[in-house]
Amino acid sequence: MAGILQAVRRYGPKLRRYRTAQLDDVVEWMAARTGLNRGEVLLMLSELHEAILFFNQQGQSVKLPDIGTFSGGIDRTGSLRLNFRADAALKRAFGWQHEYDGEILNKSRIGWTDAQYRELWDAENPDDPLVI
Repeated sequence: MAGILQAVRRYGPKLRRYRTAQLDDVVEWMAARTGLNRGEVLLMLSELHEAILFFNQQGQSVKLPDIGTFSGGIDRTGSLRLNFRADAALKRAFGWQHEYDGEILNKSRIGWTDAQYRELWDAENPDDPLVI
């Protein structure tokens, strides 16, 4: 018996994933917008990396306005990890559908009810009914 999460994962709206922007892509974009040359942008990003590492290794979180907060953590086995919490304004800005230029798959299914997912699931999977 399938659950609603399976149906939403299979049939629900999702963002088409394109290739990941690599460092060179970001550096070129930032250089074009700021007037800095590629080397200066690379140096700035490298120093930001080092600053985040330095302060977190000292027990201090790093809050970057409009970006987010980097903070250290530890699990019960003693493994250290670095956590990132995106800035609320950044998350809100990303959530504006009218400004999203990528492709949204199954866009017509935005707002579907559980009953609509069940109807589609059961039609395509008669031997595995959806339980809500």
